[in-house]
Amino acid sequence: MRYWLGTAGCALLIATFTPREVGAQTDKDFAIWAGVFATGQVHANAPSLTSWLDVHARRGESGTTLILRPGLGYLIRPWVSVWLGYAWVPEFIEATGERLDEHRIWEQLIMEHKTSYGFLFQSRSRFEQRFSRGAVAHRFPPDCNVHTS
Repeated sequence: MRYWLGTAGCALLIATFTPREVGAQTDKDFAIWAGVFATGQVHANAPSLTSWLDVHARRGESGTTLILRPGLGYLIRPWVSVWLGYAWVPEFIEATGERLDEHRIWEQLIMEHKTSYGFLFQSRSRFEQRFSRGAVAHRFPPDCNVHTS
């Protein structure tokens, strides 16, 4: 039953946040992105403390953006975990040589469901508080993924 709740939740998020109208992108903006991701847990079975690290580099026409995002989590059940972390996001503006720093605190909930056919459905909800140049912004980007094993 709990696995179906995760799958239903993922489907609900996809249906809720899917754009209803699609328009053509008229701006040309080339960018290349690279990332490294790592997770680990203290104990093999739930409950367990977990760790998260992802590092990104994004190179676009205006400059380069880096993201360093460490976090700590708790695996409550094999299919659900909660997370808390920090992100440092420096943006290097090529035209001016300026560096703009953004700091983020993030909270995250991940729910997973693995089917008997080898598919892994994952729903990730992350809430971010962004601090940049004295301003504070909030962001909630829900994310649903399907992986095969």
